[in-house]
Order: sequence, then C-alpha cells, then structure tokens
Amino acid sequence: MQTETPTLPATPNAMIPLDPNALCEGCGKYGAYHFGESLFVWNVTRGAAPVAPSSEKDGGPLMATPPLPHYLDENHRQTFMSTPIIDRDLTQQAPASPRERIGGFVIAKRAVDKCRASRNGKAGEYNYDCPLDNVLFGFKQITGDQFKAAVLAAKTYEEVGNWLQTHGAAKTPEEIKSWSDQVEADSLFHYPEKRAYFVENCALHGLNPETTSTFDWLEADDRASFPGK
Repeated sequence: MQTETPTLPATPNAMIPLDPNALCEGCGKYGAYHFGESLFVWNVTRGAAPVAPSSEKDGGPLMATPPLPHYLDENHRQTFMSTPIIDRDLTQQAPASPRERIGGFVIAKRAVDKCRASRNGKAGEYNYDCPLDNVLFGFKQITGDQFKAAVLAAKTYEEVGNWLQTHGAAKTPEEIKSWSDQVEADSLFHYPEKRAYFVENCALHGLNPETTSTFDWLEADDRASFPGK
C-alpha cells in the first residue's frame, strides 16, 4: 500500500510572501511563495522512491505515482524562517556581503545593514545611499529615502525583500534573478571612468583587477577592515 507524504497546512504563515507571477522551483507552477531565496508553491511535488509490494498479489514493486503531495523538509523549514534584522555596529564589523540576497535582490541586505547603522550613528566608514546602493534603487526605481522608511519599519530581512518585490518598478522573478546575477558578476574594471580607481584599490588587496568582480573587491576590503571577523 502506498504511503502518503505528509503535507503542510493549507494556509502558510503570513510572513511568507506570495508572488502570483513566480514559478515554483519544484513543479513549475505559477503562484509561489518566497522561502528565503527559493520559490515553492505551498504543496510542491517531489520525486518518490519505489515502494516494495505488501504481498505477492501486488504483482511486483509499485512506483509511487508522481507527483505526490510535497512537504517542506527540515532543512527547508530552517531556510524559510524569518531572519530578524540585527543592528550592526559598522565601526566593529562589516555589513552583509553584497552577494547576500533578500527577495532575490543582491545589494539589498548590505544596504539594510548600512541604513540601520547610519540611523544609529554607527556606520563608521560605510555610506548608505551610495553608488552601490543606487544600483539597486535604480533597478527598482525607488529612492534611498523610500527604502530607508521600509527598512526602519521592518523587523526582518524578509519584510524588506517583500517590500522591494511589491514597490517601485514591477519586476518578474526572472528579471530579478537575471539582474542580480549580472550585477554579482560585474566589475568596475569594465567602466573606463572607474577603472583607475578600481585598479588602485585592487592592488591594495593583491587582487587582479581584470579578473576581480566588484563584489570580490568589496568582500576583500571588508575582510581587511575587520580581520578575523
């Protein structure tokens, strides 16, 4: 007899944002929830292993008929939990890496950390609403002040990610991913007006500017500013 795979409750936690235009990574259906950096419908399908027959009359091994009701395993549950925003003292530690995504957006989590630190007078040498932040703001057609208001009202990074998805210029999940991937791979070396500055700063960290992305350099600079942290 085939065993049913357990399912989650029909109604997800209100903190988990639904995007009706997002494609589920498990089954390809529209109407997916944002669980961290992943997208799933609430009951996603998953592959099933052969089930041994309960008796000879079963006629041989049974294959569970895909798709079975899918449940979120413990790893997914941990990934999808809300992450409280922690006010960082940027005179003592670096902000989040620009690679860390919230709502699918690179730069966003780092901008949150700098925004909160600036409000608290603990931004150190980091600047909020800087050219890097404005790469994100320009893509979403929002202002630094609008983002700041959302950040200061939020309690979790996921709330900020959800705000980004629902404010400013409308972007599909595919557009967000494409943009984030492109920005993560980009380098100031490719921009003639910024190349000399980038080459000089890469040299401080022993980096080859021709093969170093902007994010690589920022992470190296963060490590140099706060060794061992």
